[in-house]
Amino acid sequence: MAEKASRRFDRVRNHFTRLEAFEKAKNLYGQASGTKKCLEVIKASGTEISQEIIDVFAEQEKLYEAEVMKLRVEPLSDSDLTLSPLVLPSRFAEDRFRTSFDPYGSNVNLIGPETASRLVTSLEVVEEPSEEPLVDVTSVPTEPVKSPVGSGLMA
Repeated sequence: MAEKASRRFDRVRNHFTRLEAFEKAKNLYGQASGTKKCLEVIKASGTEISQEIIDVFAEQEKLYEAEVMKLRVEPLSDSDLTLSPLVLPSRFAEDRFRTSFDPYGSNVNLIGPETASRLVTSLEVVEEPSEEPLVDVTSVPTEPVKSPVGSGLMA
């Protein structure tokens, strides 16, 4: 089992390494392509830009486009993300609850109305009033506050 997990972790690690190289090549392609298009627009507006400079970015665009196509990364398969095809019974999860649980959306009907009515919300919690005075934290002091000497705080 440990060997199997190690192989899968290696595949996932390899996937992210290839994905990083792909993203870098894709970004460089976008930069070369965008720079070339900007230079062409600037040249078309009348500013003098040599065609050689535009051609340099056109070559880079082709180079990085080929690299992006070469490095294309397929998504990870479900088997790479699963350590074991076995679904072992758990004493912590009962099948009758698992069938009603929707891992991809709303779980509105997960508990019944009678159970929901017994739940305590923060609105229902009643606390004893505090003896401490309320402080307005939004107000700004009118004069600078100095920290006590030796408190470690700078004034």
